[in-house]
Amino acid sequence: MSRLTISLLFLTALSLAACSAVSADRAQAQALLAQARDLTDQGKYDEARPLLEQALQVDPRYPEAWVHLGYLEELQGHIEPALAGYGQALTLSPLQTYALEHFRALFYGRRFPREIPLDQLPLVPVPITTDQAHAATSMPPGAIIRNERLAYTTGLLYPDQMREKGSLLTVPLPGAGAAAGRKLTFNRVCYGYTGAPDSSALVMRVAVYYPSAILTEEGTDYAALAVRLTHWLTRLFAYYELHLGATLPPEPTPIYLCERGPANEMAGGETYDKAIYFYHLAKDRLPLEWLREAAHETGHLLLPQMGRFPTFREPWANGDAGERLAFQWLAQEAGLVAGEPWPSPTAQDRLRGLWPGAPLPLGDYLGKRCRTLLDTWNQAGPASPQLAQDNEAGVYYLLGFLLWVQAAHDDALLAATLQKTAGTNPTDFLQSYQEAVQARLEASQGAYLPLWAGALNLPASKLTTPPLEGALRREQVTLSAGDQAQYRLYLPAGAWRVVIVAAPGANLTVKLDDDDALIPTQSDKHTQFTLTTQDPAWHTLT
Repeated sequence: MSRLTISLLFLTALSLAACSAVSADRAQAQALLAQARDLTDQGKYDEARPLLEQALQVDPRYPEAWVHLGYLEELQGHIEPALAGYGQALTLSPLQTYALEHFRALFYGRRFPREIPLDQLPLVPVPITTDQAHAATSMPPGAIIRNERLAYTTGLLYPDQMREKGSLLTVPLPGAGAAAGRKLTFNRVCYGYTGAPDSSALVMRVAVYYPSAILTEEGTDYAALAVRLTHWLTRLFAYYELHLGATLPPEPTPIYLCERGPANEMAGGETYDKAIYFYHLAKDRLPLEWLREAAHETGHLLLPQMGRFPTFREPWANGDAGERLAFQWLAQEAGLVAGEPWPSPTAQDRLRGLWPGAPLPLGDYLGKRCRTLLDTWNQAGPASPQLAQDNEAGVYYLLGFLLWVQAAHDDALLAATLQKTAGTNPTDFLQSYQEAVQARLEASQGAYLPLWAGALNLPASKLTTPPLEGALRREQVTLSAGDQAQYRLYLPAGAWRVVIVAAPGANLTVKLDDDDALIPTQSDKHTQFTLTTQDPAWHTLT
């Protein structure tokens, strides 16, 4: 009985001691806060800040100190830090009326926050939808699946410029011709945010401006269209980070939904002065066309210039590259989310949630506008005269080559090819790829260059069974007796060990270039052979 009594008294003493320590910390923090308030009232913000920071070091769970820090940031016009202060106060004390009022007022104030901490998303007073983008950035074994957070507003918002000036947002119609310079007016906006896996905040990437029904000629409400495009554009920005490690613009990209546009009714959109314009909103367009146009213009914005091609429909080909890469990435993500690789029916069914309405014939697009160009490049080869052509043939040659790089290797090699090119012509991208291969092989002692089934030169191959199609590449090649599969392979000068990996028990022969010597191999042993090259060169592996 006595032991029990002593234990209880001992625990009570410990509890009292802890409470005493907490009270002491709170008392010290309160004293520091009182000094900071006096200095703030005198306009001595730089002197008040260290006292507030010291108070929060002493007692990080003191809501009033977080409130005053938010207030100090607000006084100095620092919107995101002010929100962080108020948000932390509300996390500790949800009934903090002052913090809640000012937190909401900042969202509806002059400048919508460019960053939103993840732990403050539940406090945002504007309807906002959260999502994730998914990407497989390498192939098995050791495939890396990466995710990125998305968020986009879905409620009624006025543009920052309207809140600052009290008038409609007005921008000139870009371009040349009689319609150029005509004023476009907007009074609504949707915002899209992305957040990397290791980030604690979402960063605004796009601001989609549109006119409300009161500003449109037929009283049409484009709010639903604006939300769908904001979702897709935000996802596209995430794709570029996930797949290519792209550095996104530091400021959100303005995107304008224009009820009318240039006199050319065929103009669906354009990228001008780091902004994207969508024209002729009332014109009937299938969902796939809206997605394609958005991916096209994002390519102009985020990919390096490719060209110039003066006799093509537009001088730069990065828009065409952007739409093809984006749709391949979308197909891959649909398979990842479905748990069944593209083009499974389950993966295709996942696309229905992206854009309500008609189904998205993505498989047809990938077959006609991606695989066809890849095969065209394979057939032409790296020494083709099309390298120097500035017409449609030159554009499609370059697009086919870039699609081949991703199909043959991985995202990292495509990213290096795009980001390290010294120029804009097809020859520059080819040279950039060759330098990326050399850098990969020389990176370390155990470095290797994977050449996947996607590198298959289908026009030069003889296959009884068609290759298994995937989202970004042909995923598997099946050989029957008498079949042959041909691949293009670039190697720098040096001695290289080549490993052929196939199904266990397969009996294959390998031929390199036009050499008559055949190399027998059994794949269950992964037989290797050494290839010595005197000069950097492209080879044919059959």
